[in-house]
Amino acid sequence: MRVTRDQSAGPGAGRAGGPGGRWLAGVIPPVCTPLGPDGEVDAASLERHVDFLLGAGVHGLFMLGSSSEVAFLTDAQRDRVLEIAVKTAGGQVPVLAGAIDMTTSRMVDHALRAKQRGVDGVVVTVPFYARTAHRAEVGLHFRTLHQRVGLPLIAYDIPVSVHTKLDTGLALELAGEGVIDASRLRSGASVSSGVQWLRKMARDLVDVVIGECWSGPSTAEVRPHATCPLYRLPVVCFLTGYYWTTEFSLVGGRVLHSYE
Repeated sequence: MRVTRDQSAGPGAGRAGGPGGRWLAGVIPPVCTPLGPDGEVDAASLERHVDFLLGAGVHGLFMLGSSSEVAFLTDAQRDRVLEIAVKTAGGQVPVLAGAIDMTTSRMVDHALRAKQRGVDGVVVTVPFYARTAHRAEVGLHFRTLHQRVGLPLIAYDIPVSVHTKLDTGLALELAGEGVIDASRLRSGASVSSGVQWLRKMARDLVDVVIGECWSGPSTAEVRPHATCPLYRLPVVCFLTGYYWTTEFSLVGGRVLHSYE
C-alpha cells in the first residue's frame, strides 16, 4: 500500500500507526476472515489473528479485502468483522475497511456503516458490473465518495477483479486534490496476505532448472514477523525486484523457529 500524501493530522494521528509521525505508513497486511462450518464469522479466531498481527508489529490492519472474503460476506457479517477488529486493535494501529461493491452508492453505504463502527479509513475500488473505464466517471466516483463519507480514502487498484485499471495519472490527480489519501497501484508485483505463521521453516531445493529471469517493480511480501523488522531498516523504498521461472523438487524441511 503506497501513501500518497502526508497525513500527520489524519484521523489516526493519535494512534500508534505508522513510523515517522504519519497515521498511515509501514506494514499494513490484508487480514483474512476466518469462518466457521456454518459460514458465519469465527469471532474468537479473528480476535486471535488480529492479536497475532499486532504482536508482530504491524502498523495497521486492512479488513474486508479480497483475502477477507469481502465479496462473500453479508452486510451483517461485514459489520461483525469490523466491530471485532476495531475492538481488538483498541486504538493501537489504524483499522482500514474495504467498502467494495458494484456501484458508487453501494460503496458509500458500506463506507458509512464502517465509519459508524470506528474505522480510520476506507478502501475502495473503481465501480464494476456496469463496467466503466472513462476517466471522468472514475474521477467522479472517487470524488463522490470523498464528499459523502468524510473518512480518508485508499484507492485499491485490482483490475483482475473489477476489470478496470485505475489510471496512475488520475490517482495522482485525486491525491493532489486531497480526494484519496493513499493508493495500492498494481504494477505486476503482488503482495500476499498476512497469514499466521506457527513455525518458520527452511526447505531445500534439488534438481533446480532456471528458465528465464527479469527485473521489474517490486514490493515486499507481507509476512509480519519477517517484514516488520525489514521495514525498520533504513530503506526508503523498494526500487526493483528480480524474478525468475524455475523447475525444482522440494524435499523435507526443518524448523528454524516455532511460534507455538
